[in-house]
Parts: sequence; structure tokens; C-alpha cells
Amino acid sequence: MGHYALISNLKTTVTERDELEVLYQTKEDIMTANTNSAEYQALLADYNSKNTSATLEALEAELQALYPENPESEGYPTAEQVDPIKKAIEDEKASLKSQQDDLMALMQTKQNEGTETVNDQIAAKNTEIANKPSLVESVITGIDETIEERPVGATMDLTPEQIAALPTETYDTTSWIENLYKLETKAQAVKRTSYNTVGGVHIYGGTPFRKNYAGKGYLYDPVRDAFYTPQPYASWSLNETSCLWEPPTPAPDGEGWIWDEETQTWKQIT
Repeated sequence: MGHYALISNLKTTVTERDELEVLYQTKEDIMTANTNSAEYQALLADYNSKNTSATLEALEAELQALYPENPESEGYPTAEQVDPIKKAIEDEKASLKSQQDDLMALMQTKQNEGTETVNDQIAAKNTEIANKPSLVESVITGIDETIEERPVGATMDLTPEQIAALPTETYDTTSWIENLYKLETKAQAVKRTSYNTVGGVHIYGGTPFRKNYAGKGYLYDPVRDAFYTPQPYASWSLNETSCLWEPPTPAPDGEGWIWDEETQTWKQIT
């Protein structure tokens, strides 16, 4: 059976998210100042003026004049009379729309003027947040990691006997289950974890997966794509192969040794 860790980096990125909020506010302040500028307001007024034109209003009045006030007593205008005017109206509307599009592009450029640096900072901060380790909030058990199915479309125009004789293919369900559980549990993210993987080794000789089996309170590192415990002491370092924390000096042989961070030594409990 597959095991899946529900993870979230909301608690591990509080500072970074606060910094990101400040950056977004900085960008909003710049854009607000730009839209309040005289140059932007002039473009906006010009944009609004393109909703109609004297030419368009004259053409629409000309078209309307062709239609009688009393249709029952008077005939409708012919296509030869109406079509050229309609064509001229559509051309004028297209011209106004094109002018508005050009003005909108200028307005957007003016609105975003001076935000290039803060945009780069926002992108960098979002990347930093995405790469921060997440906390494992819980671990749940799902369906088998793989399923066997016949190829899609292979059963068309076949008898039941022929279908039963078809070979099956094995499919990995990891991505499907991760996305499904994310929606069902409303978790920030869901990642499969291997019950039999410890220190980057599968205890039964299989293929190790994400370094260690996840537990509640563990960390998921998206850069290493690995689960490991929080750092026990500031002096301990993470082994990149096993994703287990290692002290500056190995523990002495025997039992009852504990690490003393203050003295950076092992002490034996009697």
C-alpha cells in the first residue's frame, strides 16, 4: 500500500511570506502612483473617448434614417442601401477598437513603469518559498503504488475472450494519488513516502524513495526531494546521501551516550 505525507510550508516560511507581502505592497504603491500621474490620466481620457466618434455617430444616424417610422405603410431599405453603411460602421468600430488597444498597451506600460526591480525580487522570493522545506502534518495510506491495466484503446472491436487475453501494463499511480489526496484533504501538498526506506536505503533491497519514511513533524525538502527529521543540534550536518543528521564526531561504542551541544562532546548517562 502507498503511504502519503500531507505537507505544508506555511509554518516554515512565515518570515519569507511577510517579506513577500511587503514586496507586493511596494509594487502596488508604485503602480498606484503611476495610474495617478497626469500622463496616465491623459491616456485614460483618450481611451474613453474612443468608445465612439463623430464619424460613427453620423453613420449610425444615416443608417437609422433609412428605416421608415411606420414599417407597415412604407418599405424597408434595400441591401444596396444598407450594406455599404453597415460596412462603414464596422470599419469605424474596428478602427476605434484598434486605437483603444494601442492606448491600453501604453497605459499598461505606464502603470508598470518602475516595477522591474521589485518584480525580480518577487520572483526570487517566490522561488525561495517554493524551495523551503515543508512540515509533514500527517501520513495517510492510499491505494497500491501501481495498478495493472490494459492499454487504452486496445479493447476496441474485440470480443470478451480477446480482451481477456490481452497483456496488461503496469502504471505508477503516484502523481494521480498525490493530486487526488491534495484535493480531498485540502492539503497544501501531498507527497508519497516509502515505508521501507531509511537513510536512502530500502530495507528489503528494493528501490529507495525520498531517502526516509516520513513521520508527523518531519520535513520534506523539495530541493533534495527527501524526507528527514528537523535538525537536532546546530552543530549537526545533513548527510546528502542518507538525509540523516550527523554529529561533528561519531558517538562512542556502547549505549547510554548523549550529545552535549554546549561542550560539543558525547556524555555517557550512568
